[in-house]
Amino acid sequence: MSQIPPSPTSSSAAAAAETPRSRRGTTGCLLGCITFAAALVIGLVIAVAVVVLGAQKRVDAQLDELRASGTPVTAQELETRYLLSLDEEQNTAELWIAACAQFEGVEYTALAEPLPVVGTSPAELPPPGTPWDQLEQAEAFLQKYQPAMQMLHQAAERGGSALFPHEFSQGFAMQLPFLQQVRNGGRMLKLEAYVHAHRGNAEGATDSLVTMWAASRALEHENSLVGQLVRHALESMVVHATLELLPQVDFTDEQLADLQELFRDANLKDGFREAVIGERVAAIMAFEEHGLKPRAEDLELYLQLTQQVIESTHQPWPVVIQTCHGVEAELTQKTSSQIGKMRYMVTATVYPATSQAATAMAAGEGQRAVADVLLAAQRYHLAKGEYPRHLEEMVPDFLPTIPYDPLDGQLIRYELRQGFPVAWSIGIDLEDDGGKGQLANDRTLDFVGTLNPTESAPPQDE
Repeated sequence: MSQIPPSPTSSSAAAAAETPRSRRGTTGCLLGCITFAAALVIGLVIAVAVVVLGAQKRVDAQLDELRASGTPVTAQELETRYLLSLDEEQNTAELWIAACAQFEGVEYTALAEPLPVVGTSPAELPPPGTPWDQLEQAEAFLQKYQPAMQMLHQAAERGGSALFPHEFSQGFAMQLPFLQQVRNGGRMLKLEAYVHAHRGNAEGATDSLVTMWAASRALEHENSLVGQLVRHALESMVVHATLELLPQVDFTDEQLADLQELFRDANLKDGFREAVIGERVAAIMAFEEHGLKPRAEDLELYLQLTQQVIESTHQPWPVVIQTCHGVEAELTQKTSSQIGKMRYMVTATVYPATSQAATAMAAGEGQRAVADVLLAAQRYHLAKGEYPRHLEEMVPDFLPTIPYDPLDGQLIRYELRQGFPVAWSIGIDLEDDGGKGQLANDRTLDFVGTLNPTESAPPQDE
């Protein structure tokens, strides 16, 4: 039986009838995809908002806890803490600034340039008892700036501690010109100490060393890492100068005891802690510039990391150094991916190099312990006509206790070589190299001091 083909009219009608249903299906699918995408975006936005709000809540709680403990979190609070750290009657900042301001400018630079320590001369200061072609030139140079030098000694006589002008509201942009000025003053005092030593004036050399130490003390309240590192550099300058002069100058027992007291009267760990607290305030200000709420999770990490470091400063230096390395490793791990770098962008930018600073300051305390031991050994020699073979022999008459090396918690190393005392700290490599190091001018090994006048002295710390 033959089939009757559909008419064109009936085919068109069927197609027309099916088209609306097809379009409705496509439209429905598209609307479903859009709805799903919108829901996904909304869900992501809500999730991010929950994370941000949760982080912000935790940040607020951390900041409230810090405030409750008396720890500053704003520039104003930091300024108040700084101003309360010293009685205004003890503040010698004006003397330091007035004196050290003389050690800059075109004329000063031109006159200082050919001299060691204060100028650009590569020559090292020769030990007393050896020729120094520039001795008279150095004397004339110091005489020209004698009024300023007298002001430095006056500041030291008043105790040396100082509160310098700060603009804490500037955060990381704050200028600290007095740091370089005080360091210049320290260099002038080192030159003065050597001139006195070459002239056989042990008392004058001692006074210069004491005032150099006061210059470092002037920075003890600084609450930035750069400020504390300059303080550490000044302390190291005094230690090096003392160890260089000790075998060559006939210091009295009283003068040696005075120098010992200086080196015991310092605590770089407290300064390190205050510096990290100050750095944290500047960082909080930086986060506010980037928008605190959007960066809440970022700030939360910064606060956690710095708090770990600050809490560790109540433990011995090895714990502090280990904590700093661990914190920096954690930050490196969290910012190892592109997402992590964006997530913790500000922390990665402003987090300070705490491990380097902590190691340097701990090494500085080790240097002071070495100097303390050798000063005691020299006093022992003045009293008994011979050097002690063991550290225990100097306790309690010349040492209250045997000092520890802050870098590893072990006793300072000591022995006689060629009949002369040698003492050492393990140095910044944190390994005991058997007293090999700065006698050979190698800073990567131990920090070594000796009373042997024929051995090379520790290098210049400039």
